[in-house]
Amino acid sequence: MDDDTELEVVVMEGLCKARKALEDCLSKYGYDSAYVDTRFTAWIVDASFTTRLRRIEYETEVKEEK
Repeated sequence: MDDDTELEVVVMEGLCKARKALEDCLSKYGYDSAYVDTRFTAWIVDASFTTRLRRIEYETEVKEEK
């Protein structure tokens, strides 16, 4: 696994943990996380921190009744 792929895996793990932390916080205060539509976005940037190279997103899906 090259460094870029490894970084993407670590970033995705962090985004998944962020979602879990939000769900836990909502639950702590008695809210159902199903009522919160979330999107977590992280950008991989170049070495000069000036150019976005790749976007990594973790998004929950809103279930619409048909």
